[in-house]
Amino acid sequence: MDVYGLLLRLIIFMQQLIYLFTDLIQLVLLKIKLVADLLSIRIHPKSAQDIKIPSHISFNIYENEISLDKIVNVLLWSHEIGIPVASISDVKGNLFKLRQNFENKLKEEAVFNVVEPVSGNVCIYRLSGYDNGRSTDLLVCLQTPRFGLQCLCDAIQHTCHFQKKITDVELAEAVQSISSLPDVEMTVNFGDCSSLFGMLPWQGRCAEFLDFPSHWHLKKPDFTRLLVRFGQIKQRWGR
Repeated sequence: MDVYGLLLRLIIFMQQLIYLFTDLIQLVLLKIKLVADLLSIRIHPKSAQDIKIPSHISFNIYENEISLDKIVNVLLWSHEIGIPVASISDVKGNLFKLRQNFENKLKEEAVFNVVEPVSGNVCIYRLSGYDNGRSTDLLVCLQTPRFGLQCLCDAIQHTCHFQKKITDVELAEAVQSISSLPDVEMTVNFGDCSSLFGMLPWQGRCAEFLDFPSHWHLKKPDFTRLLVRFGQIKQRWGR
C-alpha cells in the first residue's frame, strides 16, 4: 500500500513539475518576443513626433495580483500624452472591487471627478489637467470582465422591444447606441494570454493588440515604445 501511495505522490509531483515547466517556457517565449520587438525599434528624439495617439486605449490585465500605483501611473501617462479615452479591467475583477482605493489613489495624483457612478459593470471617471494653457481631459472607463457581454445583452434586450421587424441598419444603430465612447483602437494585454474580455464584442475588428509581460514592470519608456509600435503597425483590414 505504501508503494502505491509513493507512486501516486510521485506521479502528482511529476505532473506539477510539467505544469511549472510549461508556464516557464511560455513566460520565456513571451519575454523573447517582447525583447525582439523592442530591439527592432530605435527610439530617438524625433520618435515623440511620430507617436500615433489612439482615440481610445484599453488596458487588460491577465494577472492574479494588481498594483494600483502602477495602474494609476499608466493612466497619468495616457493623460499626459493626450489620449482622450482609456478603458481598464482585469480578468479577476479585483480592480473594480477595489475602486474606492483606486479613486483615493487618483485623488493623490490628479484632479478627477466621477462622471458616471457604478452602474452594473462600469464606472467612468474624468481626469482633468492643463497642457500649454489649455484644458485637457481623459475619460477613464473602469470595467468588470463582464462589461462587453452585458452591453451585448442590453442591445439585444433593447431590440426585442421593437414593434416591427428591424433592418440591419436599425440593429447596427441599436448596438452602437449602448456606448457613447469611441471604438478601442489600441489594446495592451498584460500577462501571458489574450482575449476580448472587458471589451465590446465588435471592437476587436478595430483594435490593435499589443502584449507586455506584466503591468508591475511597465515603465514610461516602455509605454512610449508601445505607442511607437502602434503607430508603425500597417492598417489592417477591418479598421
